Amino acid sequence: TGMRVLGMAEETSEHLLRRIQQKMQLPPKGGAPQDYGAWVEKATTPSGQPLHIQATAWRYPNYDGDGCPIVVVTLDGDGVGRLPSALALAQIQLYIDGSTSQVGQRPISHSFRSIAPMMPDLRQLVIRARVIPSKGAYNFYWKRGSTRYMVVNYTAGPPAVVTLNTLAPTDLKTAIDASLDPQIYIDTRLANFLPLGPSIPVQAKVVAWADVAGQTQLTLETPLPIGWTAPTAMGMEEVFAGSPLFFPVASSILAKVNSLGPSKASGFSDPNQLFMWEDTLAISSISTAIETTFDSDGITRFVARVIANSISIAIGANLPLSQDVTAIDTTVQGPELLRAGRILITD
Repeated sequence: TGMRVLGMAEETSEHLLRRIQQKMQLPPKGGAPQDYGAWVEKATTPSGQPLHIQATAWRYPNYDGDGCPIVVVTLDGDGVGRLPSALALAQIQLYIDGSTSQVGQRPISHSFRSIAPMMPDLRQLVIRARVIPSKGAYNFYWKRGSTRYMVVNYTAGPPAVVTLNTLAPTDLKTAIDASLDPQIYIDTRLANFLPLGPSIPVQAKVVAWADVAGQTQLTLETPLPIGWTAPTAMGMEEVFAGSPLFFPVASSILAKVNSLGPSKASGFSDPNQLFMWEDTLAISSISTAIETTFDSDGITRFVARVIANSISIAIGANLPLSQDVTAIDTTVQGPELLRAGRILITD
């Protein structure tokens, strides 16, 4: 039967055939790298019950020295949701090490560690891209142009009111007056400028506006959509135009980030691991994810093209750069696993 491979929920027939082929080429040996991966993914409780943690094992032979492997354990999920709990790691460790009352799996001559990947808040990624919608139905609800619209005040309400640093664009006001329910989303941040809230911000409808002293107050729908995050760092958080393409396209980028494996920078990763993984988020892979996101018909692409040189990645609160980002590993804290802190799709 199929099994999970590198964070994917289901195994394809191709993956299954390749896994069988690899098992024939690298059969179990009672302590080879492939054995540790299999033991982690099949670990049970002392009573023999499956752990049900949907773990993926990333093998690093000799990471702690000759005959001293580690396995980095990740879960199916998003961002820090891929981190296993301390309890899950302890149960895996016990299954493989054994105890005075439980038979282990590994040879006595080996040491072994099952660890979580390093995912520090300061290195979460902020991914931004500008796109051209493929048709009018996917257009952004209003045009920002070159102006940066920032939140300078927020009233929770209800109704919630967002005050901009300047006057809102005319097309946004016109859409509100016409009861077209244009939407916005906010790049919510903490005071240290790290992202606050979900990696894909929730869009909210704007139902009214008012200009006061050179600033526009935008009244949002009531109730606010589930997952809406209130801005807190006044003057630091940017307001963007929503679009029907925003969530599906951003989700494709998020899926790409979540498919990455932990860092291979140490050189200790297993070269024979099935489906050698990527530990680099490439600008080209983001572009591909964007341009291969289809509507529910499976035919219509949301995006006609990505605007040239518009994709950038910032690490934490650092400035965004148009260059690939590779996970790091100093072998002190273990291999890093990249995660998306914020994804922004704009006009």
